[in-house]
Amino acid sequence: MHDFNCTQAADMNFELMAERTKYLKENPNGVQEWEFQMRHMVHLQALQRCLKYVLALTL
Repeated sequence: MHDFNCTQAADMNFELMAERTKYLKENPNGVQEWEFQMRHMVHLQALQRCLKYVLALTL
C-alpha cells in the first residue's frame, strides 16, 4: 500500500513499480505514453456515456 501513496519513484519499495513510475514521469517517451493513455481513457469514458444515453433513448 505504501507505494501507491508515493509520488516519487525513489520512495517506492517495489522495484518494478518504481522503475515504471520513473519511466512514465521522468522519461520524455514515458511522459508521452502516459499522456496518450490518459487521452484514450477520457475518450473511452465519453464514448461509454454516449452509448448509455443512446441506449436509454431506444428502450
